[in-house]
Amino acid sequence: MRDRTLPTVSPRRTTGLLLASSAVLLVSLIAASLTRIGVPSRSLPHLGAAPNAIVRPLVLLPVGTTDDPRLAPRTTGLVLVDARSGAILDRHAIADSTEVLSASFVSPGDRIVFYTGEHTGPHARLEVRRLPGWDIESVVPIDASIPPARVLAERFPSISASDPTLLAFAAEPQGRWAAVAFWSLITPKPDGPSSQLVWVTMVDLERAVWAGWAYPLPSSQAASLVALPDRILVLGHELRTSSRRSVGTVVALDPQSGEALGQLTLESASTTAKPLGEGPDDEQATFSTALDPVLWNGQLLVVTTDLEAFVIDPSALTVTAHYPPLADRLVAAGRPFITGDRLVVGGGAVRVIDISSWRLLATHPLPQMPETWWIAAGLVDQETLLLTGTREGCLRHLDLATSRLSAPLACGFLVDYPAPLFGWPVFFAGSSGP
Repeated sequence: MRDRTLPTVSPRRTTGLLLASSAVLLVSLIAASLTRIGVPSRSLPHLGAAPNAIVRPLVLLPVGTTDDPRLAPRTTGLVLVDARSGAILDRHAIADSTEVLSASFVSPGDRIVFYTGEHTGPHARLEVRRLPGWDIESVVPIDASIPPARVLAERFPSISASDPTLLAFAAEPQGRWAAVAFWSLITPKPDGPSSQLVWVTMVDLERAVWAGWAYPLPSSQAASLVALPDRILVLGHELRTSSRRSVGTVVALDPQSGEALGQLTLESASTTAKPLGEGPDDEQATFSTALDPVLWNGQLLVVTTDLEAFVIDPSALTVTAHYPPLADRLVAAGRPFITGDRLVVGGGAVRVIDISSWRLLATHPLPQMPETWWIAAGLVDQETLLLTGTREGCLRHLDLATSRLSAPLACGFLVDYPAPLFGWPVFFAGSSGP
C-alpha cells in the first residue's frame, strides 16, 4: 500500500522510524522476524544483444536479522533475484555502519543507484554501482551544500540548516542522468514551526555532478517523477485528505536548465470523500490521491486510488482523455503497470483495466493474511505479476489469465513496513520485459 509520502527520517535513522505523513499513519509499522535467505548464489543474467543489457526481469530485495522480534529487523544485505524463477542471482553485504535506504535500477540494467549513508555519519549520498560485482562507479554527495540546495537557499535560507531527504528518483531512458525529488525542512518565520518543502533537481550520472538548479513545489507534499530524454515530468500533489482537492499538478521541466516548460492542474471528477480500502470496516472517508504516473503509447497516464484516469500529452501538457472513477472506494495502491493496452494495479485485489475504454476487465482477489499487505512489484511478462506479502516476506506470481496465485518462489525478505514506503522491492523489467 505504498504512497509517495514524506517520511520524516534521515537515511541514518530508519530504525525507530517516526513518519510524519498522514498516509503513513494508516499502516502499522510492524516488525517482521525474518531470517537470512539460505539459497546458493547463481550467475547473473546473461547479457543481451546490446552491450551490458540485462535480458531477464530482476528484483532487488533487502534481507536481514533481528535479535528481538519486538524491534525492527536490521538489514544486513541485498539480494538480486530472477523475477521469473525466484532464483537468487547475487548478494551484496551491507556493513553494520551503513544503511541503504532505497535503490533504483538504471538502464540497461547493469547499474544500481543506492541512496545510502552511515548510521553515525553526518550526510547521505548516492552510490552508482556496477553489476556484476557491485563495484562503486561514482559517489554523489547529498547535503545542504550541493549546488541545487544552495540555489534554493537563496529563496528559502532556512533550508541550509539541515540536509535534504530524497523523495523520488527517476533515470532517463539511456541512464545518462536522473531526475531527483527532495524534501527539506524550512522555517518561514524566525522561531516559528518548520514545514516541509518538496523540490526537484537533476543529477548527471555520467559525470556524478548535480545540476545548478532547483525547482520548488511549495504547494505539494508528495511528488512522482517521469524522466524523458528532453524533459522531466513532475506530478506534485498533497497527501490523502478529508477536504476537496485537485488530484495534483503536472509540471514539465527542462533537465539542463530547470526551466518550466508547462504546467497542468488535474481536477478530479470526484466530489465526495470515499472509504479507504475494501473491507466492511474500512469506513474512514478521504479523497483520492494519485498513484505514480506511467507512460502508455507515448502519453502520460495518471491514475488515482479510486481508479480515475487522466491521459496527458507530455509535450503539450494537455489532457487528451479523462475517465471518471471506476470505484466507489479507495481501492488502488502502489505502482501501476502497463502491459499492452491494459493497466494492472494492486491493492487489496489486483485489477486489470482496458485503458482505451477505461473498462474494468478483471478483478483478482488476493488472500487476506493478518497484518499483511500485498505489494505489486512488477510484470514478469504480459500475463504474470510479481507480488510480495509484507509480513510473509515471500515472492509469488499471479497469473492474470487464470487468477492463480503461485506457491512462494523465495522467502525471507524484509519487505514489511516501512520498506514499501521507500520503494522496496525494486523491480527491473529487463530488455525483454513488457
